[in-house]
Amino acid sequence: MAKIEYYSPSQKVSMADAWFDVATLEHFWVRRRFDVLRRLLGTHVRDLTPVAEVGCGHGLVQAQFKEAFGVQVDGFELNEYALSRSVASDQPRCVYDIHDRKEELREKYGLIILFDVIEHLEDDVCFVESVLFHLKPGGILAVNVPALELLRSRYDDEQGHFRRYTLGQLEKLGKRCNLVILAGTYWCMSMVPVLLLRKLILKFKDGERAVVKSGFVPPSRIANAMLYRLSSIERLPQRQGGTSAMCIFRKQQK
Repeated sequence: MAKIEYYSPSQKVSMADAWFDVATLEHFWVRRRFDVLRRLLGTHVRDLTPVAEVGCGHGLVQAQFKEAFGVQVDGFELNEYALSRSVASDQPRCVYDIHDRKEELREKYGLIILFDVIEHLEDDVCFVESVLFHLKPGGILAVNVPALELLRSRYDDEQGHFRRYTLGQLEKLGKRCNLVILAGTYWCMSMVPVLLLRKLILKFKDGERAVVKSGFVPPSRIANAMLYRLSSIERLPQRQGGTSAMCIFRKQQK
């Protein structure tokens, strides 16, 4: 088991700790999100090493990436509690504020994964620019976000989401950061009615843990399997809509 390293002090983040207790590698959304990443990245992942994830949480993507590609992912996170519960404890885990811009990490990585992080930040442009300090020229940045403000609910409030994005807004963010858009898509279109129903149900829930659990955890293993099958039907990439949006960007060469 790799020890947690400390490049920066641990900090309070705008996200519910309860999520780290309920999000698992078996969850249909966690599985589908990684499916979409593989679809958009293609087959040349090994050419993009080394790989890092900023906002790695409790290591879901780190574990998926290593199993799929045999590639280690350096995990950076401010929430010490999340790192302590990592399902990828054999991989590097580091408490690190990317705004510190450690010189030894300058342009180190060929691929940086930024999944469901920037919606938690008031200034997403500033954050992405700090992330790019760590990315090689010509390197790849993979970004996933919750989509469509219509779907905003108490779940977003408890999770500390400042916004939900359209695909166009996510692409515009990339352009503002001088990134080249390689691919982009909405995904989980079939879950839009489910999230609209969630919006109604969560009005009657009290407390962070109850809202996060009710808003994220399927009622049974059978339901989880069915939701994964349903979410996997869509053809990608697509711009019609979905509960999440993902973009693959390239950092321009100097």
